[in-house]
Amino acid sequence: MAIANDVCTNYVARFTGDRADSEASLKPDITFFSKNNAAGLQESPDTAPSVTSFLHMELFVEFKHDAPSDPFRDLENGGMEERDTINGDNTRGQCLLYAANQLAYQHRLFAFSLVICGKVARFVRWDREGAVVSAGIDCSQCQDLVIEFLQRFNHLTDDQRGLDPTAVTPTPGEVEMFESAVAKIKIESLKLTIGDRKIYPRFKLEVRGANDSVSYYVVGKALDYNLGVVGRCTRGFIALDLDTKECVFLKDMWRPDVPGVKPEHVWYEKLAKAEVPHLVKFKHASDVVSPTSSLNYYGTAALDPAETTGGNGIQRGLTSRLVHFFPARGMSLQAHVHYRLVQSEICRPLSEFRNSKHLVLVVLDSLKGENEQTVLQPSC
Repeated sequence: MAIANDVCTNYVARFTGDRADSEASLKPDITFFSKNNAAGLQESPDTAPSVTSFLHMELFVEFKHDAPSDPFRDLENGGMEERDTINGDNTRGQCLLYAANQLAYQHRLFAFSLVICGKVARFVRWDREGAVVSAGIDCSQCQDLVIEFLQRFNHLTDDQRGLDPTAVTPTPGEVEMFESAVAKIKIESLKLTIGDRKIYPRFKLEVRGANDSVSYYVVGKALDYNLGVVGRCTRGFIALDLDTKECVFLKDMWRPDVPGVKPEHVWYEKLAKAEVPHLVKFKHASDVVSPTSSLNYYGTAALDPAETTGGNGIQRGLTSRLVHFFPARGMSLQAHVHYRLVQSEICRPLSEFRNSKHLVLVVLDSLKGENEQTVLQPSC
């Protein structure tokens, strides 16, 4: 711990293995917090409480006493495989849960972690396409590699650490407008979903429209999220449209980057044009375009020039494009693109139907719309 704090001078490393995140109820052994994040530290860097916080976590480290708990096994031919044992499965499952929560609670494109089992350390990079895992490093012989990793991590910029550059801190005035607008929502349960602003940071997200115009939306805690590392991992937010000053519903997801598979908003437009009934009111949507490098890849070998259904500068996963470096493994991973969609209607949660008749009518309207959708949208 002392070495980590000496090397990572821009961060505070704390033992959090006995104090779980208050909401996720998980507790990685060590959590790194940025010294620039007052909310994450809660107090001064020297007196920061050792409590897990997936909202503010920059890096997590998981320790196991022995090598058999290593979630992976290095092979003699230079390859690697998952360690198919109870201990290996448990460690891998723990790390997956920690990464899933970090990516769900934060506006991130990817994240790093470190797992140390006995004398063996591994670096892991997580994104919505999978995980890149290093070969095992014998800390008794090559501890300098772990120190070098921490030194390099210490000097990474926000976007190099995986933070989304299109999710920025709104002004105090924009936050106040957001809080006031949410307070006017008639559905009481939805007002609570944004979370206490003293705990859940507010962010300003951007969504592009026609002619590459940009609209901005203020959001709080996600209304709902898909807790996973790989795939769409959709999150829903109550958001304030800073143009209209009205609340809307914003979906943040990672759509499959597959030629011939159109984004969700294309189908909304077709269905609306065909006058399919009982559709939610769609506003606009776009792939997320990053002002900086969307891959943060600095390797000397060229990446596979894979086709993409998005435009230039879109935020994409990286893991699927690294697969061609390991042709012997025969792997194929699904590529994904970061995507946001805005609906101008905020719907009542289905669990809050007023009575049995209300629930039946909702289902009936859904079936009517679904019946007409299948003619236009046989597969999505």
